[in-house]
Amino acid sequence: MDLEILWTPQAIKGFERILNYLEIHFSDKEKKRFLNDASRFFEMIKAHPELLPKSSSKKIFIEVL
Repeated sequence: MDLEILWTPQAIKGFERILNYLEIHFSDKEKKRFLNDASRFFEMIKAHPELLPKSSSKKIFIEVL
C-alpha cells in the first residue's frame, strides 16, 4: 500500500535550497544522481512508511533530509 508524501512549506524550501546548492557547486550529472537517489528514497518510504519514526500527532511519519 503506497501512502502519499505530504511536504510542509519548510520541507519544500529546504529541498529547493539543496537543489540550488547542487546547481551552483556540482555538475548536472551529480545533480541528476541526487534527484534519482531522492526519488528512489521517496518511493521506498511511500511503500514502507514504517521505516521512519512516527510523529507524536496523527499517523504521520517524519524524516529530515
